[in-house]
Amino acid sequence: SLYAFADETSEGVSMGRRGDKPVSREFRIETVRIDEAVPPPVRLIKLDVEREELAALRGCAKLLVPPFPHLVIELKAVTARAFGYDAMEVVDLALSHHAYRLHLIKSRKRRRTTRDTIAALLRDEPHKTHNVWFEPLPV
Repeated sequence: SLYAFADETSEGVSMGRRGDKPVSREFRIETVRIDEAVPPPVRLIKLDVEREELAALRGCAKLLVPPFPHLVIELKAVTARAFGYDAMEVVDLALSHHAYRLHLIKSRKRRRTTRDTIAALLRDEPHKTHNVWFEPLPV
């Protein structure tokens, strides 16, 4: 299901219910795992899937093989928590598949970063959206 929230300040729609926001409308949609719809190899995976980044990353595990793709993933701590997971689970799952160089992307600029810095940003700025580029290191 895809849910629209009744609260006008909500950020659009989501594939998950939130305990802190009433649902105004539910849409039934068909979903498939990314790795069932896209054949390997892939060079880039961009995940901005309405608060379901962890599930989407799990759903493309068969694509996270050599040659490893670049990943660009949107993370926001407060919404991840509202959907029952910690945003760092997404980072750690990506890093469990391969060694990546991490970058923060904002307004066409990128800045190298570390896992610890991302964890601190998500902890200290839970309402802010962070786009993280996982650049695969050579095998």
